[in-house]
Amino acid sequence: MTDYDAYCMFSSMKMHFNNKEYDYFKYNGKIKNTHILYKNNPNKLLFNRLSKKPDPKNLILSNLLVNKKIWVTDCLSNEGETIRKNWDKINQSLTYNYKKDLLNLNDNFNDNFIIANDNQYPLIVNLLNHKKITLETFIILDKLVNFLPKINKLIKDTIIWPELYFKILKYSPFIQVDREIYRKVTVDTFS
Repeated sequence: MTDYDAYCMFSSMKMHFNNKEYDYFKYNGKIKNTHILYKNNPNKLLFNRLSKKPDPKNLILSNLLVNKKIWVTDCLSNEGETIRKNWDKINQSLTYNYKKDLLNLNDNFNDNFIIANDNQYPLIVNLLNHKKITLETFIILDKLVNFLPKINKLIKDTIIWPELYFKILKYSPFIQVDREIYRKVTVDTFS
């Protein structure tokens, strides 16, 4: 990977998580005028350092999930590396973490997606907000039962939820799993 490739990847992924119209997957990570912008960029050495990292894409992705306003220096910092290592731990043991997270859900599977009268979020969102389940588990469950469109219509919060919802929508395409395996794990847990 060249420093220019690292610049393009960083810029397109950052745009993906910050712009409703831009889709990293639809445009294959391409953005307009990157040659012109990169030519005049004073941070070429930083992108050169980023290009030398073992997995720049996951380094950028993991840091964007924590802070969508990051800059390349954030990814290259010790904290940025720690964020990537923690993200790797979750994703390298995704099935294990998924099974563990499912134990935090209500025994009645459907109750996890219902908004109670006295609560503005369903249990599944509360568990995510309180870090009792990972964002990856939340997204996998949505891929299995497609609850997100329904709860999005029912949640009335206009402060926290819109930002979280946007993050979920933008991160979801990065989570590629075998649905049959996760469906079986889910059915086994709740039967």
